[in-house]
Amino acid sequence: MKIDQLRQKLQKMESRVLKHKAKLEQDTAEMAADIIRDRTRKGFGVDKNQGRKTKLAALSPDYVKQRKREGLTGKSRLTRTGQLLASIKAFRGKVILDGRRNKEVAQYVAAAGREFFHLSKAEYKRVAEDLIKRVKKLI
Repeated sequence: MKIDQLRQKLQKMESRVLKHKAKLEQDTAEMAADIIRDRTRKGFGVDKNQGRKTKLAALSPDYVKQRKREGLTGKSRLTRTGQLLASIKAFRGKVILDGRRNKEVAQYVAAAGREFFHLSKAEYKRVAEDLIKRVKKLI
């Protein structure tokens, strides 16, 4: 194969990927948002990007009693109303918390040892592998 032919093939591949860039980014962000929501519902968080998955910090004993009176579990899963986890969205290829109040709540729970708005190293690898697989289909 000549260099010019190879260059043309590479340019075609590049243009196909760039043509689908926004969809690739959005799909990747949606996958990451789903992972964060699911993991957090199970009671786990991640303290930093590509950090380790750990159990969310325990709730205070008084708050556990209050939750049990209301028929809720005594474990921290950031799901009391579901609003915070429901506000995790993919928007223009990024994972965001929708709404100012939810951002404030997320800061509060993070300060209390319940960081959740990151991907662990294993989760990041899973998202990256999925993206690579989708790019390969395009080329």
